[in-house]
This record gives sequence, C-alpha cells and structure tokens, in this order.
Amino acid sequence: MSGVVLPAIPIFKQLVNHAQHGRTAIVDYSVSPDGEAQYSYSQLLDDITTFRDELSSFLGKKDLEGARVAFLVESGYNYVVTLLTIWALGGFAVPLCTTHPIHEMLYTVTDSDASVLLATNHFESKIRELADTVAKESSEKRALYIVPQHPVNAVSQVPELVESPIADPMRHALMIYTSGTTGKPKACSLSVHLTIGCRLSTQNGASTDRFTCEVLESHRGRSNSPRSSSASHPRHRQCTSSLTMVRWSCRNVP
Repeated sequence: MSGVVLPAIPIFKQLVNHAQHGRTAIVDYSVSPDGEAQYSYSQLLDDITTFRDELSSFLGKKDLEGARVAFLVESGYNYVVTLLTIWALGGFAVPLCTTHPIHEMLYTVTDSDASVLLATNHFESKIRELADTVAKESSEKRALYIVPQHPVNAVSQVPELVESPIADPMRHALMIYTSGTTGKPKACSLSVHLTIGCRLSTQNGASTDRFTCEVLESHRGRSNSPRSSSASHPRHRQCTSSLTMVRWSCRNVP
C-alpha cells in the first residue's frame, strides 16, 4: 500500500485507473486562459486526499456519516477537488450557487441541515456573512472551513482504494436545490454513489479528447459547476449540473 488511501466508491475507482495511465484530468482556464494550467488525475487524487485529511483533522472525524456539507466554490479545479473531498470524507454534498443572495443560501443551508460550510478564499467574506446569518436563525453549531489552494503540477502519488463504510454504494452523495423562482428552493436531486457510478459507466462508452474545466464568468441557471468540453472554445459559456461535471471528469482520456 502507498500509505495514501481513498474509499472504493465508483468515481474514485475510475479516477485511479486514469491516474495509473498518467492522464490529464483537468485544464482550468480560470488559472491560465491559454490552457497551460493542466492537472493530472494523480494530482487530483493527491489534492483530494490532502484536503480530506486536513478537513478530517479540523472536524475531528474520520467519517462524516452522511452529514450535509454546503460549499461555496467558484467553477474550476477547486470545485472538483472540494466536491470529491466531501465524498472522500463520507459527506453529503450540497452545492451553493455563487450568485445567490444570502437569504437564499440561508434557506438552502438550514433546509438541508448542513453542519459544515466550505468556501474558497474568493468567497470567504460571503461564507462568513452566511455563517453569521445562519447562527442568528439557528442554535445548531456549524463548522466553517476555507478550502486550501492547490498549486499546479504538484508531484503526487496514486492512492490505494479501500473498502469502508464510506464506500457504501447507497450512501447519499449529492443534493441539488432548484432556483426557487416560483417559491422557496427545493432539493431536487438526491443521488447516491451507486446512481453516480451507473451514470459514469454509461458515459464511459462515449469518446472525448480531454476533460477541460472552464470557469463561467457569468453563471446562468442553478449550478456554477465547471463545464466539460473536448473541442469548444474556452470563452463559450454554459452551465451544467454538478453531476454532469462528475460524469465528464471520468470519461476516457487518451
């Protein structure tokens, strides 16, 4: 064993397979508009395990046991790492739309009963304002943690996969809320790892040149997750769901 381990959920199995072949996982145009910010699958997995260990130490837990984790992260490499880190620690991910006002985020956090709040440095002031607002509305304590930075092209190793309660295919993985244009937002997607694994298997039959992660300068719709593309121009903007990002991130890469 390498000493670095991840739970053997379907998405990590596929990421490890790509990493063992030395493939590029993500090209993040938010870091480098010319496409030079390339992250390998090995680095992606390494950053996930590093962040997982940091968050585990901060929370004092090795397994979140399905606890909801709300995160406010801009589209890009950090979004992918954050989402997968939540799963690596056994959490139930609840994405927050970066363009929503505090009162809508407040509803999402309280309605989902999120016990952990995550955000990048870019949204630190906003997540702290949200945390203060939540504290006034609820007596329940919520942990707040700022997502670390991930340098490009860091040396990394491929982790081993292990069976554990976190790898339970029926554990909840992703909760996405509607926009709430006709009322309060509602949780419209409750995916388990088994469902995500099945969708990944379906998508792996398709061909693509590379998974690219593009930042959306103007977010349209509910999600602010990264868009995946093999041929589209970096300046073409489009919103997709978090689950779409996950499916594309595991497609076969030459």
